[in-house]
Amino acid sequence: MEARVSRWREHLRVVVAVDRLSRGRSIVETALELGYSSASRFTALFTRLVGAPPRRYLAQRDDDRRRHAASTALA
Repeated sequence: MEARVSRWREHLRVVVAVDRLSRGRSIVETALELGYSSASRFTALFTRLVGAPPRRYLAQRDDDRRRHAASTALA
């Protein structure tokens, strides 16, 4: 049971991190505010859970949103 709670907590922290990073917070600020001992530990966990480091994830997400908006506008 404790493993599930720990995993849930990790996922929640990543969701909160995405929100903070999207609002312009730095990776270091976000990592420390969420209780990680360093930005590199945060980045490693983020990458493991999401499949890309924070900056790349946000860049890909923004590109996907722009493409979607452009394709919707053309339709």
